[in-house]
Amino acid sequence: MIDEPLVYSTSKSKHWFGLIASAAFVLCGVWLVTSDWEAGRQTRALIGGYGCIAFFGLAIPFFLFRLILNPTPLVVDQKGLTIRTTAFPVGFIAWHEIETIEVVQTPGRMGGSYIGIKPKDLNKILQRLGPMQSLMLRLNGSLSQHPIAIPSIAIDAGQDALAVRLNEFLAASRKGD
Repeated sequence: MIDEPLVYSTSKSKHWFGLIASAAFVLCGVWLVTSDWEAGRQTRALIGGYGCIAFFGLAIPFFLFRLILNPTPLVVDQKGLTIRTTAFPVGFIAWHEIETIEVVQTPGRMGGSYIGIKPKDLNKILQRLGPMQSLMLRLNGSLSQHPIAIPSIAIDAGQDALAVRLNEFLAASRKGD
């Protein structure tokens, strides 16, 4: 099946873009707060400006962490996948725990896509995760049938080709069952 573990690296260019875009949105939030507050629109300043600062401000440490420490976001081996592609990573998931792997299209005009993994028993995976990881996985599960995600920004590989390859490994692991 897999002789050597396959290691997928971080997409540096995508993470630099994410860092720069997040910083720009934080600056936009600061501008909203200062301009709206002075104009007497405190509610808009509080919701729009501070919301923008908080949301995109939290993304900055994530992108810096990825760029400086460069953790391996995805490792594929004979036993399964080690997934560290998000701020609250799932970690290891064995092939026998996976029901399906597919590219999932997100709805809307600005919809994108990601590799979605649907586990056979989500509760079994939740039991071994920390509280924040469990919460995020539950929230993902409430939005999609594929609670485990490998976002395209996280890895330096073609999403469709990677999904095909992962499904080949999944199928090969099932032949051994």
